[in-house]
Order: sequence, then C-alpha cells, then structure tokens
Amino acid sequence: MSSLAASQLVMAGGIVSNTNQHAAYQRNFAREATSEIDAAYSNPAGLSFKEDGLEMAFSYQATFQERKTTSTSPTFAMNSASLGEATRNYVGEIKAPFIPSLQLAYKKNDWAFYTNISVSGGGGSCKFADGMGSTESTVSSLPTVANAIMGNRPLFNQYSVESNMEGSSYIFSLTLGASHKFDEHFSASLGLRGNYALNKYQGYVKNIQVNNPLGAGMVKPGELAAQMAQMNMIPSTTAQAVVALTADREIDCKQSGFGIAPILGMAVHFDRVRFGARYEFRTKIELGNDTKNDARMPAYEDGLTLRSDIPAILATGLDVDLCKSLTLGLAYRHYFDNMAKISAYDSEWFNKAKYTGRGTSDIAAALEWKINDKWTVSATGMRTQYNVEDRFQSDLNFSLSCWSIGGGLKFSPVANIDINLAYFGVNYDDDYTKVYAPDMASYNPGRTDIYNRTANSFAAGINYRFGNKSKQTETVEQ
Repeated sequence: MSSLAASQLVMAGGIVSNTNQHAAYQRNFAREATSEIDAAYSNPAGLSFKEDGLEMAFSYQATFQERKTTSTSPTFAMNSASLGEATRNYVGEIKAPFIPSLQLAYKKNDWAFYTNISVSGGGGSCKFADGMGSTESTVSSLPTVANAIMGNRPLFNQYSVESNMEGSSYIFSLTLGASHKFDEHFSASLGLRGNYALNKYQGYVKNIQVNNPLGAGMVKPGELAAQMAQMNMIPSTTAQAVVALTADREIDCKQSGFGIAPILGMAVHFDRVRFGARYEFRTKIELGNDTKNDARMPAYEDGLTLRSDIPAILATGLDVDLCKSLTLGLAYRHYFDNMAKISAYDSEWFNKAKYTGRGTSDIAAALEWKINDKWTVSATGMRTQYNVEDRFQSDLNFSLSCWSIGGGLKFSPVANIDINLAYFGVNYDDDYTKVYAPDMASYNPGRTDIYNRTANSFAAGINYRFGNKSKQTETVEQ
C-alpha cells in the first residue's frame, strides 16, 4: 500500500492537487484570467486590477465519489460466500460533505495583498467496506498453497475472510502573497504556500478460515494446523508458521508532514481580452508514520519517513469579451507529476510519480452570460488527460482520464455581495484494465482488475466587499 492511497479524493486537478478552491470554479473551470476574489488562488496577479478595498470570500463544496474495482482471479472461486464465482466487486465510497475555503484580498492603488486558506489536496475519506482485491488475493491462495504443502492432495477448496479498509487524506494550505500593477496592462505576483499533509489509514484482515478436511464446516488455519501437528500430519514448526501467517492483522496509521513552495504569477489586461498565468513550484513533503498497528506492511512501519511531494503546476487562462454581456473563458493547466517524488511499496520501494508519463493536463472552456447587475449564469466543460503507466494504477489508487461538465449562477442581491451556486459532474473514460503478474508462482495465477468510478460535486459560496455598499449609497444620495 502506498502513501498516496487516499490522496486523490476530490476530482478537479492532478494526481494530488485540487484546483476547485472556490464555488465560482464549479460553474466556470477557466478562472485563470479572472480578477475577482477567487483570483487569490487561480490568478493572484489579477487582483491588482480589482477595485480598491477589502474583500472576503467563503466557499464550501460537497463531493461524492464511488470507486469500483471488478477483480477476477481463479482463486476467488474458492470464496465460500460465492463458490464458483471467479469475479468479485469491490466498491470504495468517498464522502467529502464539507470542504471549505477562504480567500481574503486587500487592494490599494497598484498593490494587492491576499491570502488563500483551503484544502489543496484530498478532502475526505474513502471506505472499502468489503476490503479490496489486493488483500483478498493473498488470502484466496491459501487453499492452493496448503494443498501443495500436503502433496497436492485436494484437501482444501474453500476460504473466507473479513476485510475492511478506510483512508482519509487532507492537505491543508495557507497562501500569503502580493501583486503589483506596473501599468494599466501588466501586473505580477509573488506568493508562498505552506502545505500540511495529514493521512489516516485504518482497516483489518481478520477471521481467515478454510474448509476443514478433518471435519465439517470452516476452521481457522492456525487451529487446523495445530490439530494436524498433534496428529503428526505436519511438523510443529509448520503449524507455528501457519498461525503467524494467518493471524488477524490490523492497520492503524497516521501520516503527517509539512512543505512550503513559492508561486509566481502574471496578468495582462486589455479592453476586451485578459490573460493570466501562474507557476506553483514543487512542494517537497516528507510524511512521518505514527503507527499503532502496521499489519506487517512495510509502508505503515512506525517511524518510517516517506516522500509525498505536491507536483509543480503551470496554469494559464484567457478571457475574451465576445460582447458586453458574454465572456468566453479558456484555460490550460499542466501538472508536472513525473518531477515529484511519491514513495510507494509493491513488493519493493519505488517512486510512484515516475510512472505518471508526461504528467496531467487540463483543457477547459466556459461561457459566462451577465444577464444584468444581479444575475450571471455560466456553463463549462473540461478535458483532463492523465498519462499514467500501468505500474501507477492499483485498486488502492487509480487515475482515469475524463470529461467534466459544470454550471451555475452568481446572484448579487446588493452591490457588495455575490452568491455563487454550482454543480459539476465527471464522465470518466472507458474502464481501465490491469493484468497482474503471478503473485506466488504456480500457486496463484494472478488476477485482472477493471477500474471505474463516478463523481459529483456541489458548491456554494459568498463574496463580501467591505464598505462598497455605503459608498454606492452616498453616490446615489448626492
């Protein structure tokens, strides 16, 4: 199991990063050229083109996903709950009902100062109530291995197991920065983002049983091995090994680490065209394990330090006013996943990020229609292209290229308040099929996994500009 097992919980962004940091993003995926308050994340340099004053925005989103793995292995046919069925389904439910974010910006003359507080990665928990194929495949080979030890006599032909796995992942971020407008057309920004990563894993594999060749029903292998040793059917050392191998295993591990990285930005404004760009440097994060139970899995060993970097991001955007009330937004983002380091374990330690190919890319477009001073509606679409290689994919964590669609509205009941409401859903590409190599030579012929997923997200937020309402009232009265 890897330290990345639960990191990709919300679906906008690369293998680690979340780009949906404000409710406006859900209705418009192309926010890289905006100068509204959410620019504190998406286009910091654009804040220099805002009106003078202090503005604050609070947003939250609720995200729900389902990850499904259809796993096929000949040894699964010996599961006592579904004898003869070599295919089993494992479903992971992801619930992130409340992911908040806060932006704050103060603009005075040619300077703007800003902060962004958000969950920049992860954001919820993923629960596999019936375990996963990667854990059951080891247990499912027990009857075959036992028969081989006993001279290939078909004594064992059934097994059962109780398994559960739950992981949660959060990257809490605080960004501080400033932007400066050099003239009426150009501005630049510099910021620093601190990231605190926190992962938790809990689960178990317990109550492993096989059919009892010495009697009826199912029995724990350790108890059966002890009986067989007493009957001189196997050596006592073998019985002791069976007890250790099939004992209940529990995982209870917390990982945490901190990293900081700079962010550079620029913005160019003309009458009807606006351009924005930012570059977030790679964040080096070392996660330390605080483990109560590691289930004899190397990745969860207490005190172990693992790398879990946040890849660098290049984001660019263009807004074009097609007419006074209609704006076209375009955006391109690239996540340099392959330049990060993410420790993972699969029979040996390796850098999981090396198998992300050329990295991840987003291409987004949006249309925004300002109906009047109070109402704005928008619709948006995005293509996310992952280039991960086969070794990156696993039932614990997999990435599928997808199309996303979203839409929503902005309502401004008074001059200094904007309310954003939005939804977006994801349509993933065809299922990904991974064929595993044999796990235990002739004992286990390997398995084939088919991965798919669904995802939906809802968001709401409010922007508040301090003092603007009273100024507007004074102007009207005059």
